[in-house]
Amino acid sequence: MTTITYHQPHNPGIALPSTPQFLTRLFRAVSLWSQKRRTERMLESMPMDLRKDIGWPTTDIADAAAPRA
Repeated sequence: MTTITYHQPHNPGIALPSTPQFLTRLFRAVSLWSQKRRTERMLESMPMDLRKDIGWPTTDIADAAAPRA
């Protein structure tokens, strides 16, 4: 059995990023996102009183929906 494939030619109007620099930036972005998410999870796991003391915003929807006087 023969398989015939057709590859689209490269569009010369689109500049492809250089691979090492692109990968470096991609890995750095993923690493920073991962570190930020880990920090947020750690802060969210703290007791509410401690989060309030350090100024971390609350995630309690009931507090946000409460009418202000």
